[in-house]
Amino acid sequence: MLEGQLIPDDIVINIIKDRSQCFKCPLGFVLDGFPRTIHQAKALEQMLAEFDIKLDTVINLTMPNDAIIERLQARRICSKCGAVYNLINRKPKVDDKCDFCNGNLYQREDDNPEAIRIRMETYLNQTAPLINYYEKTGQLLTINAAGTPYASYLRFKAAFDKNGEMPD
Repeated sequence: MLEGQLIPDDIVINIIKDRSQCFKCPLGFVLDGFPRTIHQAKALEQMLAEFDIKLDTVINLTMPNDAIIERLQARRICSKCGAVYNLINRKPKVDDKCDFCNGNLYQREDDNPEAIRIRMETYLNQTAPLINYYEKTGQLLTINAAGTPYASYLRFKAAFDKNGEMPD
């Protein structure tokens, strides 16, 4: 993972299986970053079938590559509480210090330019095929995530409001 590679499918699938009781949540559930491969998508279908659950929507957030790189390189995380900052659009009040617990902020090892490049290649080779996979099922909803986080949120909310699927 630190080198920009995906965690092996079997490990990720087993983690999701261990938490599969969450699929029964009365208000639904969101999986962030899963599935990332066709193999994982098929495993998810099998898990959901065991609970007689149909996947409603798969969200595909898009953004230009240069914006992705810029955001990742600017990400900082609190070493104590895990709060996430971004030096572009969610800066801490005091440089290198967490606003909540005063912990030191650090940059993840995989947020360096080389690891980001590898992650983007991995995405193109292993995750991007999911776009066609879910387009064929009619479950894919693509949302532009470029710009400020608030602008992205508004586009995200508008997309769900239009489909009537996201509660307030």
